Amino acid sequence: MPPITIFATPTTNDNKEKEQDRSHTDINSDFIFIQTFIETLIRMSEKALSSKHELIELCHDNYKNSECNMKIIDEFDNNYSVETSLWWYTRESLFYRILNKSLREQNIAIMYKFRFLIVDLYRQLKELQEKNVLTFDKTFRFQLMSKEELEELKNSIGQHVSMNSFLSTTIDRHMTEFLLSSWLSRDESDNNLTAVLFEIDIGSTVTTRPFAEITTKSFFQDEKECLFMLGSVFRIEDIKLHDSDRYWLIRLKLIDENSHQLKDVFNQIKSTMEEQTNMFSVCLLLITMNRYDEAENLFQQLFKNLADSDVFAAGRYYQGLGAVYLAKGDYDLAITLTEKAIQLFQK
Repeated sequence: MPPITIFATPTTNDNKEKEQDRSHTDINSDFIFIQTFIETLIRMSEKALSSKHELIELCHDNYKNSECNMKIIDEFDNNYSVETSLWWYTRESLFYRILNKSLREQNIAIMYKFRFLIVDLYRQLKELQEKNVLTFDKTFRFQLMSKEELEELKNSIGQHVSMNSFLSTTIDRHMTEFLLSSWLSRDESDNNLTAVLFEIDIGSTVTTRPFAEITTKSFFQDEKECLFMLGSVFRIEDIKLHDSDRYWLIRLKLIDENSHQLKDVFNQIKSTMEEQTNMFSVCLLLITMNRYDEAENLFQQLFKNLADSDVFAAGRYYQGLGAVYLAKGDYDLAITLTEKAIQLFQK
């Protein structure tokens, strides 16, 4: 299942729910993180987005003993373009697997290496959405879900959920029902897994995160696939056991950022960001989300790629690292790094 973050809005039952393991604030911070990360990538300059060489290097290191995968890496290196981003994503090769694993685990260092691909997918989905007339108002998805995940969603009817990866659906309900019936007819089963059919109502929603039918751009052109952008937001309308008692039907409604319950959140995210962002912006985001170790690792990665002549950028990164160590309680190192930053700013 694509990783999901629930945006919990206040309800009359909030006082009864204060004993829950995670507060609304904790849950919403995850929601805000992924939305801010996407917004940061979208605003980056082409120079800041240029990271294919970083991804190729990572893949070479991970798959150097696999001749088959090395051929795919070289093919990607030689033939990839913005126009083929959807084709490469839907091919479900090592790039698809690494990206989705990093999104599932929120591994910011790996996610950041995929920044060019994430933005290219955003741009291609946006282009398809703007160019093509919408001929459907619902999409469907079959999947298996743990009973714990299902219960969490059942307890969140009326709330909003953010998809923390790209969400693959189909406009062909019959195909979804075929996959569902095929699984239900199997003899073996996992008692902890439940069959679920998602029915997503698109309506006439105009969203910030694009979606589109990608048949003409997909590696698999017979699936009538509709792909939703990473970070797409839905409202849980209804969850009920199907009449057959063998699977659950979950109805979602696609919403936009102007939904009255989310408008202030998105406005706040945008108001705190620069017009053009870069890797430093991602590091600052991690600091504000109290993810200090990840921020430190990303700052360290920055120094490897920083030009010797870029004194101001070096100063900013020393300043940022100082903020990390201050938050972690290493005051001496925080002071040392901040002093280095000041010296660089004065040059």
